[in-house]
Amino acid sequence: MNQARGTLARWIEEKGFGFIRPDDGDRDVFVHIRDFGGISRKPKVGDVVRYQPLNDGAGKYRAADVSIEGVSRLPSGRPARLRSVSSDQKTSTGVGGIVTVTVFSAVIVGFTVLGKVPAVVAFIYLISSCCTFIAYAFDKSAAMNRRWRTQESTLHLLSMMGGWPGALIAQKVFRHKSKKTEFLIIFWMTVAMNCGLLGWSATEHGRSLIRALVG
Repeated sequence: MNQARGTLARWIEEKGFGFIRPDDGDRDVFVHIRDFGGISRKPKVGDVVRYQPLNDGAGKYRAADVSIEGVSRLPSGRPARLRSVSSDQKTSTGVGGIVTVTVFSAVIVGFTVLGKVPAVVAFIYLISSCCTFIAYAFDKSAAMNRRWRTQESTLHLLSMMGGWPGALIAQKVFRHKSKKTEFLIIFWMTVAMNCGLLGWSATEHGRSLIRALVG
């Protein structure tokens, strides 16, 4: 099957994907860094590429077996080693997030059992985490399909309202918002603020106020 030709019109380095503008004038095609295989440098906007268009069955196309004109491929052994290191790093980061969520969940359960916080607090964290997880899923889908994105401020607000455990799980599951340094700094600030609020809610004054608010 003949390969198509186009130009890399958009590339988001921190997320590892972009879009190819076909020479035939058809709509842009999604491409992921893994589809380039082992190349001697990172893709950049303006690169002329050749690729195999694949239909996902829903009328949308993505690029596979992508090569950049004028850019050589690395020896077969080298990219495999690089992928292995990247995989280990992602696994380590993901495990850290899961451990954090697990420990925090145990703390919430312990606080509830000991009467340190009202049971409604655990319920709020559960609902907020589910909503935040869904928000990340929609934003990831929108990024891949070039639709309207969820604002980062909205994701941070959801995290600060108790949805950060769901955000951590979503970052691992969807590999979304897990590499952008600026985003992660603010994200962990929201986690710290939320945990501080939780600590306050475990005080006598905090418990009294929460009980008054929930009737």
